[in-house]
Amino acid sequence: MKIIFPNTYYNYIDFKIYENLGDGPVFYLAGPIPGGELWQIKACEILKGLMPTNRFVIVSPCRFPQSETFHYYGVSNNEQRFADQLEWEQYYLNLAATKGCVIFWLPRESDKHPRNDGRPYAMMTRDELGVWREKLRQNPRLHVVMGGEEGFPGLPELERYNELFLSPYTVQMCRTLEETIREAMMSFHRT
Repeated sequence: MKIIFPNTYYNYIDFKIYENLGDGPVFYLAGPIPGGELWQIKACEILKGLMPTNRFVIVSPCRFPQSETFHYYGVSNNEQRFADQLEWEQYYLNLAATKGCVIFWLPRESDKHPRNDGRPYAMMTRDELGVWREKLRQNPRLHVVMGGEEGFPGLPELERYNELFLSPYTVQMCRTLEETIREAMMSFHRT
């Protein structure tokens, strides 16, 4: 298992060979960062526990504190390939949608560490969901799963959008992070 953090570039083909990952999947962890209570760490724990081998890659747009064990699973590369984090995210979102799965998780906002920048919670995630909903409409073979925790603002409306705009390829909204990850693992094996 390896984790790719922001602005790190690896050529997927070379990465598979040099890191001995074979045809292991790439999982992209998409969802709120500010106010999200580092849900990405829990996702890494679940993936590590559920995957039958360590031959997979996790892409996290969230940097983990050095005090977190999963920080040390990160790969390093100083190649400056991306102009900004948005370009980096698009590269790996597209890779995961075809070589693994994009995992959208929508946790409710943290009571302990809520956003403090005055912007709406999960604003960028909602934009990304809209983009990926349209990509799924155009290509239902892409591997994208969505899950949301009760208390996430607007979750029922997001489910309704999925029903309306993704039918007959409706993406079910999973209710727990583990259920969402299990669905991602199954999605990767579907063609």
